Amino acid sequence: VGTQAEKSALPEMTDAEFDSVKAECEAMVRSGKKKAKQIITTLKTTNTLTQDQELTIDSWESEGQ
Repeated sequence: VGTQAEKSALPEMTDAEFDSVKAECEAMVRSGKKKAKQIITTLKTTNTLTQDQELTIDSWESEGQ
């Protein structure tokens, strides 16, 4: 049973960590291989994302169309 407390126990993704996966994730979203929401969901399995990080990922989808 996943509780809200367990979800908030995940570490926040640092800017350095985000930068290390950014190019690969951006390419997948812009090419249409993955939706922004899929990338966000995948990243959130191991970290929490800042609002800015989520907005950045979302922007790739709208810019890629």
